[in-house]
Order: sequence, then C-alpha cells, then structure tokens
Amino acid sequence: MHAGQRRRARILSLVLLAIVATLGVTAPPAAAASWVDYSVPTNGMISIQPGYRQLYIVSPNCSPRLIVKQPNGTTDVLPLNTDLSYYPSLGVSACISVNDVAESTAREATFSWWTANGDIPATVVQPLQVTNVRSTPGNKVINLTWDQPEHSQWVDHYDFYAWQTNTSSGLYGKVGIKTTNSYQMRVPNNGDDWMVRIIPVNIFGQGVRTDVVTSANIAPKAVARVSVYPGDHQLRTIFDPTTPDDAVISGYVLTVTPGNTQMTVGANTRDVTITNGISNNIPYQVSVVAVNAAGSSPVTDSNLATPRSTPSPVRDLNVRATGARGATVNWLAANGDVTKYVVTTSTGLRSEVSANQTSATFGDLLATTTAGSHIIFSVVTVNDYLSSSAATTDSTLSPSAPTNVTLTGGLRSVTARWANPSDLDTPALGYDVELIGANNQVVSHASTSGSDQEITFADLESGQRLRARVTLRTAWGTSPVSTLSPSAMVEDVPEQPQSVVVTQIKSAQPAALVTLGNVTTRGCAVSTWTVTATWNDAHGDSQTVTTTATARQATQTITGFEFGSDVTFQTTASNCWGESSAATSTLHVEEPPDPVTQAHASITVDGHVVVEWTPSDSTSVTQVLVTLLPSNKVVTVSKTTRRVVFTGVALGQTYSASIVARNSFGSSAQVTTNAITSATLPGRVQDLAANVDEATNSATITWGEPAVTGYAVSSYLVTVDDQTPVTLTDTTVTVSGLVAGETHSISVLATNSLGDGPTTSISFGMAAPQVVQPD
Repeated sequence: MHAGQRRRARILSLVLLAIVATLGVTAPPAAAASWVDYSVPTNGMISIQPGYRQLYIVSPNCSPRLIVKQPNGTTDVLPLNTDLSYYPSLGVSACISVNDVAESTAREATFSWWTANGDIPATVVQPLQVTNVRSTPGNKVINLTWDQPEHSQWVDHYDFYAWQTNTSSGLYGKVGIKTTNSYQMRVPNNGDDWMVRIIPVNIFGQGVRTDVVTSANIAPKAVARVSVYPGDHQLRTIFDPTTPDDAVISGYVLTVTPGNTQMTVGANTRDVTITNGISNNIPYQVSVVAVNAAGSSPVTDSNLATPRSTPSPVRDLNVRATGARGATVNWLAANGDVTKYVVTTSTGLRSEVSANQTSATFGDLLATTTAGSHIIFSVVTVNDYLSSSAATTDSTLSPSAPTNVTLTGGLRSVTARWANPSDLDTPALGYDVELIGANNQVVSHASTSGSDQEITFADLESGQRLRARVTLRTAWGTSPVSTLSPSAMVEDVPEQPQSVVVTQIKSAQPAALVTLGNVTTRGCAVSTWTVTATWNDAHGDSQTVTTTATARQATQTITGFEFGSDVTFQTTASNCWGESSAATSTLHVEEPPDPVTQAHASITVDGHVVVEWTPSDSTSVTQVLVTLLPSNKVVTVSKTTRRVVFTGVALGQTYSASIVARNSFGSSAQVTTNAITSATLPGRVQDLAANVDEATNSATITWGEPAVTGYAVSSYLVTVDDQTPVTLTDTTVTVSGLVAGETHSISVLATNSLGDGPTTSISFGMAAPQVVQPD
C-alpha cells in the first residue's frame, strides 16, 4: 500500500471509529477458529478490495509464490510472506500478504498457486456490493432491503452510514450489522431525505459502497376540504390538508370529472386554477388525494361547480335625477351570461335588479348626501359565480342647462322664454335669468319660482340689443348656464326721422317734394309716414295740408300753398308701438328771379375779356352763372357780383357772354352782352435791317410784320436819327442824303386799333472817302 492509500485508509478508519464511538457500537469479537469458518478454501484465496491498489492474498499453507497472468499476456510471479502469523482480530493464523496491484488490473487478471506438482487455480473474490436496494418508508422508520452480493458467503457483516441531504447534520452510523438482505433504520422525523450508504464487509475490509436516497413517511390522511369556484372556462380549486398528520406530503393529485383529467401539484400548492379541457355550462367536480412515497390518502371530493363566461361590463352608463330627491341609473344591457346587475353608490346605497332590467332607481339619495356632492354610481354585471369589472359614472345630479332660450323685444321691454333640458325628471324649483348687453355686461337679472318658463323685463332703455341666458334650480343644485339666446332689441316708437329734405318743385303751381329720409325704427318696422305742411295765405290765415305714405314710399308731394309763402313741414314715422316725434323743415316758396341788366363786354390791353352787369333786383337770387361764348366757359358768382374777367382767351376770336340769375326755384331769363374781339398791342417788328448804297449816298430799310395779336397792324412809325417820325404802311423805306463816315440810327414800331407796340432800333453808316496823299 502506498502512502496515499495508507493515509486515506487511516482517515476512513478514524471517521468510522468516531461514528461508532458516537453511537456506542463496538467491533465484533474474534470467534472464528479457522479459515474454514470464513469459507476460505484450504489452499487460500485472493480478495480484491475496492478503491485501493491492493490485494489480500490469504495462504493458510503459506505457499511460497502466486502466479498472476495479465490480460496483455504477461505473467508475474509474486513472492509471498511465508511467516505464519496469528491474527487476534480474526482468531485465525495464516500467511497474509498485501500486494500493490490496481483493482482494475486485479479484476482482469488470472491467479494461481505455484506448487512443485503444478499450478493450482486460486479462488478470487471480487469486491462485494449489494444491488437493487429497495426502500420502504414507515413512521419515522426506513425499511431497507437489497439483493446480496455475488459470493455472499464471504460477507462477514454490513456497515451502514446515513446523512440528511439538506443539512450537514443528522449523521447516522451503524457497523458490524449481522444481517442478510434487510435492515430497519430509525430516524427522528418523517419526510427528511437521507442518503443511506450500505457497505458489505468481509474479513479483509469494506466492499463497494451503494448509496440510496430515501426517507421515512406514512401515507397521508384524507384532505380535509376541497372547494371549487367556477370561472370562465376554468375551475379554481382550493383545498386544505387534515391536521395534525404525521405524514409528510410530497404532492397532490387532482382529478376532474367528467373527463377524468388529472393534475399533479406540489406539496405547498393549495390553490389551483384548472383550465385544460374545462367548458362552460357543464357541472364539474374535483377530487383531491395527498401523496407521498408511503402511499396516497383517501379521496376527498369537492362541491359541484358550473363554469360560466365572465359577463361583460355594461355600456353607456348614465344617471339623472328623478323624483323630488331620487335618481335613476340607466345602462345598455351587457352581452353574455348575465344573472343580475348590482348597482351601488358612493353614499352607501345598493340595489340589485334582474338581468332583463337596464335601470335602477334610488328613491331618496338626499337622505345619504347633500346637494352638490359628487356621487359615484357603479354597476357590476353578475352571473352565478362571476362578476364583470365595474362601470362607473360620477355625477352631482345637478340638472343640465335649459335649452332653446329665446328673447323677444317689446315696448321698452323684452320677454325671455326657454325649455327644460330633455333629461329633466326632477321638479324645477325655479330659474335665474340674466340679460346680457354690450361687452357681455349683465344688464338685468331676475329669478322665478316654480316651473314657469317665461319672464318679461320691463322699463328698459330703448334700442338696446340684448341676449338672455338661463340657469335651472332643482333640489340637487343649479344647472350650468344655458347658451346665450339670439339677440333682441328693446323696442319703442321710432326715433325722430333724420335727413328729411324738402325741395320746391319747379312747376307753374307752387309744390314741394318731401324726401322722407331715414329713421331708427327701434325694433318694430315703420308702417307709415305722415307729413303736415302749415303756412299763412295771402290773407294771413293759417292753412294746413296733411299727407300719409306707406313705409315703402320714399317721397311725398305737397301742393296748395302760394309763391312767396313760408311753409313749415312736420314729418313723423309710425310703427306698431306708435308715432315718433316730428322732424321740422321749412321752405320759402320761391319763383324765378329777375334777370340782370346793362350787360356789357370789353377787352383789356392784355387781351382779356371783361363782362360787366347790374345785378338782379330779386332778393332770392342764390347765384349768377356767366357763360363766355363760344368757348362755353362758365363762371358761377354770388348774386352781388358785378364784373367777371375771362383770361386765357384766343387772340383774334370774337366773344360775347350770357348771364343768368338763379334761386332755389329756377333761373331768370338769359341776358347776352355785345360781341368783341380779343386783341393786344402789336409786338416788335421782325428782322429790321439797313442796306447802304454808297454810290447814291442812300440806305434801304426793311423789316417784317410782328406776330398776330388779335388786331391787324394799321401802320408803322419810322424814326431816322432824331428827325420827326414818319407813318408808313409798307415794310420798307429808303433814306437818302447820308454822309460818308457818319453813323445813323433807325427805330420802327407797329400800330393797331389798341395803340403802339414796342420800338425796334438798329444803327448803320457809310465808309469815309479815301484820302490820297501826293508823292
């Protein structure tokens, strides 16, 4: 045995001794007298020990050597110990040699004894090992049985070791157990898992270890209670084991009938939902047994339960106040399997109604809450076992706003009307009405009691455009404000007509046209216009004429008064509420004015046309129109104007003017002036030149006519040097008697009917005679 093997053997021996000492187990006495008592053949045997590189070679006759044939064909001869020794632990004497041969090699080799007479096969004992270990649990007892090892005759006893698998404590050791194929191991608790090691032992030591996991237990008691709660295609099974129970349960087996479907769950599972193969509307029962290694409990059956589909929640949940103090909850029926509806309120009220109802009424909710509080209403759909999720709505039950609010104008008043909201099923206690004016300002407010749906606001300012809004009061509070009504006007009689125009009609008989103008009707449309004319006749008596026109007419014609009369016109408008105040207009009835006199036209030196006249004697003249003919240029002047100057006229054109005086009635007779021609003084002569003839001591003076200025040139005035001017009609003249070497000047101007034009001058002279100097 090498050092490592000896060390491991020493450690194992120490552990075993510690276990044996702990449990009070002692080694068996050495009672054998010979090797025959251990079933050892006379010629000896070879015992192969597991886990070590060793053989125990027993030779009672102390044979000198052992022949070992290896599987590879080699042969070894092992010398043996020939000293006979007594082994007190065994009570026998023999030669025992321990050889270092691997177990795997020893199992394959062939052994024989060498003798002088030939080799004798040796008996070989393979490592001892029990097989087919069986464990039967009992109440804190583990009953073990096994199949004995091959060559069981070599088994001297069995050693047992055990420890709990889930803890390092709980060690168990028993050695030297004289048994054949069974052993009962007592443990402190049921249900603990033990690793049990069984080792057969021969006279040389322990054989191969055989381990088995087992536990002590007893069959469990029947499950105390099984309750099944149906769902939608499922069964929820809840069960409880019977207590106390010494058995440790490893699991449960659930059997569903009909269908005989089984389901196994762990020992700690008490609540199981079964869905596989479960149909709605079929009664089911679930049976439960508790199981462990020791067996099964009796069967415990559940109640019968029928799965149902989960009902769907209700839809379109709404609530409204009904009666004096109650409320009604309405909804659309839920789909699916429904038995009833459960309706609750956050104030603690509850109502259950059948599946064919879709509403629930609470008669006096105000007994459990106060007006204005928010109340949560909840409806749950229920069938035999299942409930839907809750549908909820939140409401104060205050009424909705009034609808169809209208406003109608009246005589300095308006009347508001409205309708109750369509969902109002509780008495109206009253209404609050506001009139809204410009800039959304509240103009007036009024409240009513009871259910009247109309109110009139009086003594309002005419012409206002107002709108109305209404709130409703019930026992549950006040509604939101309604939408504003269309606007309406506070009506009245029309305002005083505006822009009434009275004009005299140009006719042979005095007449006036009254243009009715416009009027603010203040709501009610104008139906008629009335015009009353008043004046004093030639005798000083007051006269009156009244005419009436429909609203469609725009003018009225009034006759009957005289030229020169001062007439007063009173115009009023009437609507459904009455007649307006009068708009007053006055008219002096005019006749055409007298014409102007002493009309005369003349021309200024600048060629402007001047028209002059004596004004008309009529005081009614408002303006005078002066028209220049034939250019038809018109100038309007006041009645006192006496003179008009027309500038920019065409030179050489003959003009006259017509003059008309006007008043509000018409025009006077036309007065025409004399005819005149527009002209100015002549201009400068053109191209003035002097052509000197030295042979005759004379010069010819020429010039061109000036530009046209209206009148023709009648003559030219020519001045030579400082001599007396000469009047000519031609445009050339010859000057004689010139003196050589002197300078002369000529001046020429043109003359027409208006006078002399400007002068044009030039200077010229003759050369001095050449003086010849004598040599």
